[in-house]
Amino acid sequence: MASTFDDFLIHANDFHRVGKKTESSVLCSAVFEDAVRKLAEKVSVPQAGKSLGSVLDDLAEQGATTPVKSRRWKGYTAVRNKALHAQWDEFDLRDIEEMLTGTRPRDC
Repeated sequence: MASTFDDFLIHANDFHRVGKKTESSVLCSAVFEDAVRKLAEKVSVPQAGKSLGSVLDDLAEQGATTPVKSRRWKGYTAVRNKALHAQWDEFDLRDIEEMLTGTRPRDC
């Protein structure tokens, strides 16, 4: 499974590099959410019935991430929401670039 998501992130980077924000944002969104949910599971943060933003708050409250990183990740969640609801005009390639950088395994 991890190699699949690594491939998704590689493809997201490739799409980003050629200016395909739609494709890049959808793939990066999937990898980002998977990483957050895996972290929550690892540190026993309940997820059932919670938004991704609430899970991020709980991760910060528990100390699994810093409050600053949690706020940064909430920004990625905003991009994720726009990408997954086909609101393409509400973000740009720079937003995806930041999300890609923050979604790489060393950050999540």
